[in-house]
Amino acid sequence: MKKIKRSRILILGVFVYIVFQVGSLFISKSTETLALESEELNAKIKTKGLFIREEHIVKSTEKGVLDTIYKEGEKVKKAEDVAYVYKDDKIEKINLQIKSLSEEIKKSKAELEKKSNELSKDLAKNQIKTKNEQKKILEVEKEKITSCLKTDISGIISYKFDGNEEKYNLENLDKITKDDIENTSNNYEDMTKENNNIKDEEPIAKIINNYESYLAICVDKEQAKNFKLGNNIKISSNNLQLDAKVYKIYKSESNIVIIFKITNQNIGIYDTRVEEFDIIYKQMEGLKIPKSSIKKVGNKKGVYSVNEQTQDIEFIELKGIGYENDEFVFIDYYTNNIQGIETVSLYDEIILKPNNINKNIKIK
Repeated sequence: MKKIKRSRILILGVFVYIVFQVGSLFISKSTETLALESEELNAKIKTKGLFIREEHIVKSTEKGVLDTIYKEGEKVKKAEDVAYVYKDDKIEKINLQIKSLSEEIKKSKAELEKKSNELSKDLAKNQIKTKNEQKKILEVEKEKITSCLKTDISGIISYKFDGNEEKYNLENLDKITKDDIENTSNNYEDMTKENNNIKDEEPIAKIINNYESYLAICVDKEQAKNFKLGNNIKISSNNLQLDAKVYKIYKSESNIVIIFKITNQNIGIYDTRVEEFDIIYKQMEGLKIPKSSIKKVGNKKGVYSVNEQTQDIEFIELKGIGYENDEFVFIDYYTNNIQGIETVSLYDEIILKPNNINKNIKIK
């Protein structure tokens, strides 16, 4: 009887061992793992942004006929003439006379060079002198009826207005509200005028400082945690790729307004007030670790990794976490490598969903 009992126990033990080995083999083969590779992180929020620029409006100082000098988008210098307003409609006649005299003087000078007779030369010189005097009289007359319009700043000239030039300016950077950002639209109107009648104090052009511009967004308190004063960020849309710094952060009712200073020297867009943007607040390369693979052992947070040589399962503490959200953490592998920090490394194979069985078995 004892021999039979021992045989049964031995057979049961062998059966349990076989079941365990087969189960372990099945579990090991069905265990999902992930080989860590370098990835690029672009942590961002998508939101509407409002442009604020230094925009100097040039207004007519007289009622009359407008004559602009520059085309849309051309660069002008500070205190430079950008347009003329003629107060008398006889300006066209004066301009024609000046032009005619200029051509006659040029022709007379060319003929003078060909003359050899001294008497003929003196006569030609007197005629040129007379025409120059007539031209000067006309120019003085023209000056009396001409008002020169100048710019107070240097920048890019534009004839497109949206009516918000004086509202959204650099003096009001800390007064932008959520309603300003959400309710403003792109309503630019081309006000280009050439040889048209113009009223006194009517806007005729604006000069935009193309070296200083800002973008305002509105976020909730949770989103605002991603932004710190002075941080570098990227602003992206279909048309633009901008570099910027966090310039101001302030509360507007229950929301937070963030002002970015654009650091691109010339963004080249002057007829857009608002647009949808991707605000990229964190960019880095590293190792993306799914939250499902992370476990806590004692007070250490880490992952279970398959040893490449022994195929044993090892627990590795996560260090150098550069970014974290609800789905994954991002390990700054390159900084860890430079500083000699021992943690997960490139090409480590980690268990995606560790449990009490697969984190203790040997992977076949």
